[in-house]
Amino acid sequence: MRVVGMISGTSADAIEVVVCQIDGAPPRLGLAVLAARSVPIDPASQRRIHAAATADGSDVEAICLLDAEMGEAFAAAALATIADMGLDAGDIDLLGSHGQTLWHAVHADGSVVGSLQVGNGSRIAERTGITTVTDLRSRDIAAGGQGAPIVAYVDWLLSRHETFHRALQNLGGIGNVSYLPPISDEQTRPLAFDTGPANVLIDVLMVQLSDGREAFDADGRTAARGAVDEAWVAELLRHPYFGRVPPKTTGRELFGPDLGAELIMGGRARGLGAE
Repeated sequence: MRVVGMISGTSADAIEVVVCQIDGAPPRLGLAVLAARSVPIDPASQRRIHAAATADGSDVEAICLLDAEMGEAFAAAALATIADMGLDAGDIDLLGSHGQTLWHAVHADGSVVGSLQVGNGSRIAERTGITTVTDLRSRDIAAGGQGAPIVAYVDWLLSRHETFHRALQNLGGIGNVSYLPPISDEQTRPLAFDTGPANVLIDVLMVQLSDGREAFDADGRTAARGAVDEAWVAELLRHPYFGRVPPKTTGRELFGPDLGAELIMGGRARGLGAE
């Protein structure tokens, strides 16, 4: 099968599109990447997405309009990538779109009750004419999962070893890990969970420290000019999330702009510069 996959991550800076050739059947699949493209999200839309991903900055109309707008944007990104390959939509068997997460509802005890992504799947299907799979996190939650990380099943299918145990760590906006027992071990269950913030807090801090002029730390240049305050890191690692027993999930609701503002105040109180 030729399959298109799309996602926009926690930073909401681009729509990532990949076209894959998938062969075989579970538990043994072959996968080849045929094409990939990163389609930037304009800064104004990014600001609206981040505002809608907060309890105070969103309203039902804003979310409704974003859902439609992002659906059109995802469809256009898919069609442009397919056209770049010299193909048309009829050459694609399936399209999977994760969408853009706005909210992941996690209770204090770690249980997850819902997850909301925008990027209307009906619009994607209508514009492309390709069978479209969406709302992946909601289905995972309905089936008893936490809705994150959703990459774990792909890791399970593609990355297990005959005899070695493996752990795959992803550093996106939020970090996550998939623990994979070997194929020869039929008793041990796999485990996947969010390990905590990765790029999301860096992005949040860059926006706040630059008064909105910079959305991320390009090439890590700002951080590279600084020195790590190990004592403060040890203090921050006592955050309750890190002590929670896996499986567990988190997002911008916990590690977002509010925490970023607290970190800036805390860093300045310690006499630290922006770096």
